[in-house]
Amino acid sequence: MLFLISVRPAYINHNLCDLMAQRIFQIACDYEDGNDANALRADPAFKLGVGHKPLDVDCNLASGPTFSRLENAATRKDIYRVAQVFCRSIY
Repeated sequence: MLFLISVRPAYINHNLCDLMAQRIFQIACDYEDGNDANALRADPAFKLGVGHKPLDVDCNLASGPTFSRLENAATRKDIYRVAQVFCRSIY
């Protein structure tokens, strides 16, 4: 895992790949603010994009506070490692 988020494990129900996919899809659809996740977490199109069943009411996507914790958990070292992965995938 790239980021360590200090949250009780019982509260975590989203894996990092799903979080990153959701955030990327939101930004690509012009929802740049992480708080937009609150309104979009039950959206069937976003659920389908992340690989969830679109009409499953028990499987909502992450909320704005989850993205806030994720974004604030990143250290310089984490950001550098993400940049390395992106660079390797390009070349």
